[in-house]
Amino acid sequence: MIQGIICSMNFFNIGLPELILVLIFMLIFLGPERMKSGARSLARLISKVVRSDAWREFFGLYKEIKQYPSQLMKEVQLDEINKELRELQTKPRHEINDINQELQTREKEVRAASTEVIGSKNKPDDSENTQDHNTSGEDES
Repeated sequence: MIQGIICSMNFFNIGLPELILVLIFMLIFLGPERMKSGARSLARLISKVVRSDAWREFFGLYKEIKQYPSQLMKEVQLDEINKELRELQTKPRHEINDINQELQTREKEVRAASTEVIGSKNKPDDSENTQDHNTSGEDES
């Protein structure tokens, strides 16, 4: 729990270990007497910078740049989704065309089979008629 709090403390991308390192350098270079005045002047400088319009513009630009990769990912995902939608729209059309072609071939097969059946019914009748004529002709001779 404490480690999570320590690691999450970031100001200007400076974490707790970096802050401790800066304080040690200030103590070494400024000494204990001038460290208080140095810390105050540094705090005033940071306060002026944070309140300035330039800092607000910079920070707004920083936020935009930071959000740019996530926006790109969203756009890429939208492009992929649009591509999938187009594929899904064309897929049923292809399937319907395939089904229509299959139905047309089946219809042709059924019609061909029905003409064969009708034709075969007519042929035996014709052959019976020719046999009747042959048999009747034999009786006459």
